[in-house]
Amino acid sequence: MVQQKEFNLFDKKIESCVLQMHYLTKAFMEYLISNKIAIVNMVQKRGNDSCAKWNAINGYGKSVKLELPNLVMKSVMVDENTDLIKAIKKEFSLYDSGSAMFDIRYTDNRRMMKVMQEIPVEKLRQYDSMVKANSVYVISGGAGGLGLLFAEYISSKEISTICLLGRSALSEEKRVESVKLRRKVLMFNIFRWTLRIEVSSERN
Repeated sequence: MVQQKEFNLFDKKIESCVLQMHYLTKAFMEYLISNKIAIVNMVQKRGNDSCAKWNAINGYGKSVKLELPNLVMKSVMVDENTDLIKAIKKEFSLYDSGSAMFDIRYTDNRRMMKVMQEIPVEKLRQYDSMVKANSVYVISGGAGGLGLLFAEYISSKEISTICLLGRSALSEEKRVESVKLRRKVLMFNIFRWTLRIEVSSERN
């Protein structure tokens, strides 16, 4: 019972931090601001709780960026050994450049971010066993080219459950391909979802 209460409290914290950013986004869009907007959320690292909040806001920020290109939202994790003011100034100075990445951390005043790294094909063979049998795989991006490509790869390795998340309805061609995949896996589902931010031109 205690563990369940802790989980519920943790879940509410995550929901609260994302909703705060959501309401702030709606407030900006209510005035139909055409200029670029930067929202930088600084998270001080304090155990797994901070990491979860950081990941949640990063995910929300990436989704908002697709719908609202003028809005740059990111969450930056800072450890206790980093000068918070300097980190904030740094992020605002970079938000409109190629360095405006989402996944950023500061450790001992050093700025670190995730970057793409080229890996030789030979090294990829060691990851062939990463797909596990009787597992559930959730693929975002819908049943487009990459979504079905990953689904086909997983189904060719092990018997698993695959869920595709996307916003668009399936074309006839994609529907036929999904039927073929259903014969190879334990379960294959496609879910449609929509991120909708209401915009009003009214002035109070």
